[in-house]
Amino acid sequence: MEYTTINELVETAKENGISVGEAVLKDQAAQMEQTEERLLAQMEESLQVM
Repeated sequence: MEYTTINELVETAKENGISVGEAVLKDQAAQMEQTEERLLAQMEESLQVM
């Protein structure tokens, strides 16, 4: 997934029938070579530390 503006991100999400949040999560998981579930677990761990 490639986007450089918020508008491109919104359009990408619409084209794929997903929310902007889901699109960002999928993109970040792919970039980090992790599953979406693992990435969410890491976010939850970080939140608990705060």
